[in-house]
Amino acid sequence: MNPQADLDLLQRFEPVIHYNRGEEFFPIDIARYVEVCNLWVKRSNAAEAECLTTNQQLTLGTLAQPRTDRFGSIYFLKFADPLTAAELASYKFHEMAHADPAQTFYAGRGRLARVGYVSRLAHAVFQLSLLTRGRVPGDAAAAASIVFKSIQARQEEYRYCGRVVRENGWIILQYWFLYAFNNWRSGFYGMNDHEADWEMICIYLSDSPDDGAVTPEWIAYASHDLSGDDLRRHWTDPELEKIGEHPVIYAGAGSHASYFSAGEYLVEVEIPSLTPLRRVYDRMQK
Repeated sequence: MNPQADLDLLQRFEPVIHYNRGEEFFPIDIARYVEVCNLWVKRSNAAEAECLTTNQQLTLGTLAQPRTDRFGSIYFLKFADPLTAAELASYKFHEMAHADPAQTFYAGRGRLARVGYVSRLAHAVFQLSLLTRGRVPGDAAAAASIVFKSIQARQEEYRYCGRVVRENGWIILQYWFLYAFNNWRSGFYGMNDHEADWEMICIYLSDSPDDGAVTPEWIAYASHDLSGDDLRRHWTDPELEKIGEHPVIYAGAGSHASYFSAGEYLVEVEIPSLTPLRRVYDRMQK
């Protein structure tokens, strides 16, 4: 194994990511992400999770230390605490006062018609449920945005994690992108908001036994609502955009899923409580 050769391959084919206007979160170095997080544990049968660190005392080294706890305990990182209603109002006012119209996201006119009345009703119910839990819509996304901007203000940089795997005659280049937060719902009318999201793509190379030259053959993107052959394209497929040898990724607005072309991608998610009704409806249609 030659680490420099692997690094050269990763840099030779590293992708170019296109983002939507209004995007707030971009790939972050994992060490910088961990250093502003606190470590929590949710023990089985415990009513509340417990914070094991304070004032962002974590590093990659301390995070990797072994920990023993009761069976069923779940450890997780927390990037930012949700804002209060007053803090969120102040944040929104500041953002509106300094907004750049050229970088502001606007939903298309027909979008609500495309998702349907049931989906709109479910979204409204979810928004109201936040209020009953003492939360306000967008509070976690706003808090995460503040923390992310403070990190970038100290030193603006964007990173990915690269890995080279040699398996079954293939050289596989893996590109992993860590996003501190997905504001898909609050920022782009999507399905959900959540902290921490890994996205990735793979490029499959073949190599020549004669001269050691490598040839890109296939590429696969991690995408929502796609599976099987829909996740991949041949390197010569006209749908795969490239800048030189660098494939182009269209990142989903707020969700950061990877797509081969620009567009509006609607994800289908079934509400578990409505599954029995859907089954009855399906039987009636037969």
